[in-house]
Amino acid sequence: MKLTNFLVITLYTLSFFVIGSFLVCLSSGLITLPEVINNVTQFYYSFSLNTVIIGIIGVLLISISFLFVIHSLEGIFGAEKDILFSGSSGMTTVSFSALEDIIKRAGSQFLDIREIKPRVVIKKKGLDILVRVVFYSGVNIPEISERLQSSIKDRLRHVLGIEDEIRVKIHVAKIIEKSRKELKRDDTTRRMELGE
Repeated sequence: MKLTNFLVITLYTLSFFVIGSFLVCLSSGLITLPEVINNVTQFYYSFSLNTVIIGIIGVLLISISFLFVIHSLEGIFGAEKDILFSGSSGMTTVSFSALEDIIKRAGSQFLDIREIKPRVVIKKKGLDILVRVVFYSGVNIPEISERLQSSIKDRLRHVLGIEDEIRVKIHVAKIIEKSRKELKRDDTTRRMELGE
């Protein structure tokens, strides 16, 4: 999570907590509205810089609110981007979900991979791909990671027909044991590959 997201969420959480606590205290009679107004008025006029400080806090809160709204709108309207190709016959767009399907198929060829979850990001100099992988135990992580990265790059270059830089980062989320059913299936697959 980005620092700005954390700060905004923390600020909104604290704000709702303070407002909620104030309303509960007000409704239960622990404090009265005239007392609150009197205390705020005394605090406001007790020190000459209080007006400046309150003004700065107000500007900061408004700025943070605008940033939060802009960030939310980007999340709603900019979540799914497409890669655009223009040729002599017209335009073609490829969605991120289609690219993620290609990456999943590239990973499904490896018997030592249980699960693969890719995330594609477009950068100015090419594509950044973060691949979250669940491996089976006993696997050589550096070796299979390198093979997976090469497979993903080759497949994307072939499908998209681009020479742009493709950077693939592997994140190993878990390493799990194979079940008996999976061991039996892998044994059958290997025998078929050997022609037995």
